[in-house]
Amino acid sequence: MAVMMQAFYWDAPVRENKCGEWWNFLAEKVPQLAASGINSLWLPPFSKAANPTSNGYDPYDYFDLGEFNQKGSVKTLYGNRAELENLIQVMREHEIGAIADMVINHNSGADEEETNPLDGKKRWTRFPQRAESFHATGTLSIRAGMNMR
Repeated sequence: MAVMMQAFYWDAPVRENKCGEWWNFLAEKVPQLAASGINSLWLPPFSKAANPTSNGYDPYDYFDLGEFNQKGSVKTLYGNRAELENLIQVMREHEIGAIADMVINHNSGADEEETNPLDGKKRWTRFPQRAESFHATGTLSIRAGMNMR
């Protein structure tokens, strides 16, 4: 039998005084969690949100995991990409799986509305050009190597 643990609550980094350090905080706890029989951790949204203190359910940039200076910070509320990758590596070393919490249809608005070239309607879906696998209609491309810009 597997045991999953939710590794956050609504505003955990704020209440626990760990803003921008949540991934590091969790990484320190992994050995103890593994020893307690936890098999997987349910992690909060990874991507950059609309503001630095947001919990991530209002994504600004799905492809910014805390690497770029956008919306008032480089890090997300939980940390940066390197810290997230370290957490996942530590979890792997202790045979704990990672479950990502994300809501693909949430869009908090980007910098401006853009006209969707497929249906001519304006939407808040202006993603950075590095987002080569995201389709303008809101569906993910499952064909490898297909440029969907």
